[in-house]
Amino acid sequence: MDYIDKLFKQHPFIYRINEKYYAFGVNVCVECNGRSRLLESRYKNFEESLKNAVTDEEAWRIFHKLSGEASGAETKSNVRAKEEFAKFNFSEDDIKELTKQIERYRSYWLEHHLGNRGR
Repeated sequence: MDYIDKLFKQHPFIYRINEKYYAFGVNVCVECNGRSRLLESRYKNFEESLKNAVTDEEAWRIFHKLSGEASGAETKSNVRAKEEFAKFNFSEDDIKELTKQIERYRSYWLEHHLGNRGR
């Protein structure tokens, strides 16, 4: 389950599976509860930025806003990620979709040099 290790070593981020939003990353493993009115629009902005050319600066703003949504979704520290993740009972197709999104996240991160931003 290499994808879970990747998932929980990354900055918190939002993933969409079966029309539901989930926040996964370092110390974050939760289904988003709908309290944020901006989550859906921020996720759509991210999706659009994948289809259209955006500058690294624009990509940083888009990524940072969505990552902030994920970070704000969970307040516990030392989350037992694998145990919490297992409770979602994702199907094999859900896992394939999540794996695809993890790779998309990593590609976006590298393409837009996000590791060098904010320092």
